[in-house]
Amino acid sequence: MGCGIGGLVSTVPVREEHARAVVGDLTTNARYLRLSIRPNPRAGDVWKAAMPAGARRVARLAHAIDLDGGFDTVWHDRFSSSTRKYVTRAEKAGVVVECDDQGRLVPAYYDLFREATKRWAAQQHEPLLLARLRGYVRDPQRKFTTIARTLREACRIYVAYVDGKPAAACLILVHQNANAARVVLDRERVGRSGAPDLMMKCAIEDACKAGCRYFHQGESGTSKGIADFKQRVGGTAYAYEEYYLERLPVTAVDHALRTGVKKLINFKD
Repeated sequence: MGCGIGGLVSTVPVREEHARAVVGDLTTNARYLRLSIRPNPRAGDVWKAAMPAGARRVARLAHAIDLDGGFDTVWHDRFSSSTRKYVTRAEKAGVVVECDDQGRLVPAYYDLFREATKRWAAQQHEPLLLARLRGYVRDPQRKFTTIARTLREACRIYVAYVDGKPAAACLILVHQNANAARVVLDRERVGRSGAPDLMMKCAIEDACKAGCRYFHQGESGTSKGIADFKQRVGGTAYAYEEYYLERLPVTAVDHALRTGVKKLINFKD
């Protein structure tokens, strides 16, 4: 469903023996051709030690913000000086950030998602029709509406407005930690307004007030721009691995097919 990271449910910190027991149960009792395990990046070393030697491994990179000390500590010690400058610029320019936990802002969020899909397609040299089909099949508007209406206070949508129009938005899932499930924006409308920085400042501050310990920023991939932004707002990089446990070489075949299609349309990751 593309909603981000899952994980084990435990009353104690997850250790190697816990992860190893889960992997052993899956490989012994589950019926599968391929099992995919993408762990919490902060627990990457635990899962790495628990994986059998034959598991296929894919390098991943994600970011998370340590909220220890509260928002004042995050603001002064973890936000970069440039981020604080952009936040101040946005506030002086009249950028408005609205937060909703009842689903009211889903349409504004989804409009920005549609706009972002166009930009992603152009950047990746992907036919727009294919990008829309791929995006809307996995992420229809009703999906976000259902999430928002079901989770209520645990799902917060933030929208930053520039000159009264939605410019950036993010969906944050909140419990003991906060998870940024998806961030979208209209780059032309954002311009040099600092709207994304102010929006993330508001989301991170609210997570601190809610008592969250970490603010997970999600996958960063190989994008230097995404990684730089996440680090500017206090994120720490976590290099970890995703694992595939296979009975047949499904991953190799899937990779070959995807690579072939990408070459055919000159797709750029």
